[in-house]
Amino acid sequence: VGQSQEGELLATSEKGQLFDEQIEQWQSLYNQIYRQTSADSQGIFNIVGWNSSYTGEPIPVAQMREWLDDKVKVILAQKPKKVLEIGCGTGLILFQVAPHCQHYWGTDISSVALDYIQRINQEGPQLEQVRLLHSTADNFEGLESERFDTIILNSVVQYFPHIDYLLRVLEGAIKVLTPGGCIFLGDVRNLQLMEAFHADVELYKANPEDAIKDFKQRVQRKIEQENELFIDPDFFRAIQSYFPQITEVEIHLERGQHHNELTQFRYNVVLRIETILDFSTDFPELNWTEQQLTLSEVRNQLGKSEGLRVIGVPNSRLFRPLKSAELLRNSQDFGTTEEFQAIKSDIIPENAVEPEDFSALAEDLSLSVWVTWSDTPDRYDVIFAPLENSRRNYIAFTPTHTAKPEWQLYANHP
Repeated sequence: VGQSQEGELLATSEKGQLFDEQIEQWQSLYNQIYRQTSADSQGIFNIVGWNSSYTGEPIPVAQMREWLDDKVKVILAQKPKKVLEIGCGTGLILFQVAPHCQHYWGTDISSVALDYIQRINQEGPQLEQVRLLHSTADNFEGLESERFDTIILNSVVQYFPHIDYLLRVLEGAIKVLTPGGCIFLGDVRNLQLMEAFHADVELYKANPEDAIKDFKQRVQRKIEQENELFIDPDFFRAIQSYFPQITEVEIHLERGQHHNELTQFRYNVVLRIETILDFSTDFPELNWTEQQLTLSEVRNQLGKSEGLRVIGVPNSRLFRPLKSAELLRNSQDFGTTEEFQAIKSDIIPENAVEPEDFSALAEDLSLSVWVTWSDTPDRYDVIFAPLENSRRNYIAFTPTHTAKPEWQLYANHP
């Protein structure tokens, strides 16, 4: 082996060891967290460890139930019968979805979490179709002969050590999926919003007298020290060139009435494998900002056509966090965070809309709706379609993007 090749092999080996250590650290952390779960804890709705990045306190139960209901609704809409959940944790998804399935495999790196599910299942639901396996996310040993129609990775990929690990997991998942099956990835952290997230959290924690210079340094340090994986939504469109078996990609903003770090900075993805597509559609397209639209005008337009695409809607959830990040980037010299907060409080979202308002409109008109990221992180697109053949119309409207030269550019480096 030549010297340069030997150096590359050594570097690769060291990286592999580092990534293994990262996974072991997450395993140790979650074993410790799940041990806090006592016999009289929350049963099938165990949200231990779900704490706010802003306050450090548990996220309110009502917000977590709303979050969970959204995930379960999307998964059950796939009509799953044979499911593999990678990273099943304390069973939040498992206990809601498994009763509707013939077979449900749950894997996790935490043996403590699996023991908890086993105990709660024996005490309560007694779901005989559930099988549990202690395993890392990229280990599909023993599953090669199984053919699943649905694979779930909910709030899991942020703990992967790097984007290549996610590619490896997806490769293994595709191999054990039946044609027409799907992969659901929930709670994915958005790389495009990483700066806005940390700026918003640190601004919440800041003291009024903190110097803005020190505050900006804290935000930058948080970004550099981030130990979770943030992924650009465009990654999931780009992987179709890597995995031609992926024929459909759906990317959804998180549902929910509450403004929190889950609804603001995360998203869900559905990947479908070897499905038959029909791209024909003649739906009109409206530009929310350029045409200065209102919800009433969208409702009127929906009365004239089978479906509709509305693009470029300012996201009321993110207007202030993104503006805060922009001001921090461009500000020369606010003296203190108190002065910065005073300017930030004057930011008024112009024509910004709650994503849930479009979901409510679709429900009122008995239409399907998708709310997905626009080509800029402060905006989103909305696609309305008839309930029948609705997936076809979503795919037809999927925005194009320019592929990045390397996978690593679609994510940070925890």
